[in-house]
Amino acid sequence: MIAHGHSLLRIDVDSILPRRRRMRIVSARAILLLMGVGPGFAILPGEEVKWSGSPDPNVRFTRADTFFVPFSLVWTGFAVLWTLTAARSPAAPPLIWLIGVAFVAAGVYAVVGRFYVKAHVKRRTRYYLTNWRAIIVTDQREDALDVDRKAPPTTTLHRSHLDVVFGNRSGPLSRLPGYSMLRIYANTGMDFFARVGPGLPFAFYDVPDVEGLQAALHELRTERDQAGV
Repeated sequence: MIAHGHSLLRIDVDSILPRRRRMRIVSARAILLLMGVGPGFAILPGEEVKWSGSPDPNVRFTRADTFFVPFSLVWTGFAVLWTLTAARSPAAPPLIWLIGVAFVAAGVYAVVGRFYVKAHVKRRTRYYLTNWRAIIVTDQREDALDVDRKAPPTTTLHRSHLDVVFGNRSGPLSRLPGYSMLRIYANTGMDFFARVGPGLPFAFYDVPDVEGLQAALHELRTERDQAGV
């Protein structure tokens, strides 16, 4: 079953594919594209999509921006001042001002650029919640995480949007002490700091369909309670 917006579309794969071509894991991508549902992803036998939606690209700020915004403004201002001073100083080593330019570029990205990157990625992202997995699909890739049957996901309601964290991915530096703090960069447009550090949380961010997603999460919990898992 595929949820698209507030409507449900049931796809009976067994009736679409010839019996001799059925596989243990059936790719529904082509079927979904033909039916205009969306990008599609690999659906496991017996798996049903309970909810689908997209992040709101108009939500730009997170709680972490109460620190990042003033810090990036101070960083950029200092970088500009240092670069101008180095460029005008006859005692400065040749081309030392290029280092300042790199710091200025980083500051401009932190002040302005990251918000455009964040919105661009959001417009090309779609979330799916099935009875087994949470799935994130973008233009470049699709990623899935089994929903922990014993530990429910963490939900955070901010204004009229919902964040749901299902778990954490491990990054290259995840075992080094103190690097877990870098997860503060998640969903800020500077996610690469968390990706190369402790790893990014596997999460649905800035979902405007709060009621739909909450209802799907509640349905999953109810089904698991009834199944005794």
